[in-house]
Amino acid sequence: MNFPDFRAHERAFQLMAQVAGRAGRRSRQGRVILQTKSPDLPLIRQVTEHDYFGLYVGQMEERQMFVYPPFCRLIYVCSTIWLLKWGAVCARCSVPVF
Repeated sequence: MNFPDFRAHERAFQLMAQVAGRAGRRSRQGRVILQTKSPDLPLIRQVTEHDYFGLYVGQMEERQMFVYPPFCRLIYVCSTIWLLKWGAVCARCSVPVF
């Protein structure tokens, strides 16, 4: 949940809900124990209460506030020395790189 990715809460919720769903699949009722350093996080409450809609609303508000998808488009650019040299050669030749 403290991972620097805007999808971290969504992924953590999905994982915890999936694990909880697998407990007690047979005739006996299962028991799920979540161990965390931060039990007061809204995400933990949302998982224990199966509050999918609350997670959605909270994430959409946060994503809109920080201009993350679906309110914008992100692009990942990774450059290497080879790509920079190739781009410089193409720029001198007036050839579009992409």
